[in-house]
Amino acid sequence: QEHLDNLAGYEIALEKEIKAVKADAENEDENVIYAINEYITDNDEELALHDLAIGSGAFYKLTEMRERAIAYVAKQRLEKRMNEYVPD
Repeated sequence: QEHLDNLAGYEIALEKEIKAVKADAENEDENVIYAINEYITDNDEELALHDLAIGSGAFYKLTEMRERAIAYVAKQRLEKRMNEYVPD
């Protein structure tokens, strides 16, 4: 049960972090925008999808890709905070 509680807590924390990353991106936080762009350019599959979506006019695919990038950045930020956490 404790493991399930921890997983649920992680999912809640991740959802909050995703919202925070979205807000930071909308507020043009350069670090967040850089991290999102870095995710896309470092991931060959995402980069190919990006080029295909622009070339074909399938802009909804860009929204899906942005959501994946934001989730990735949020997960990275959350994991970094978890690794830096030192319990009393």
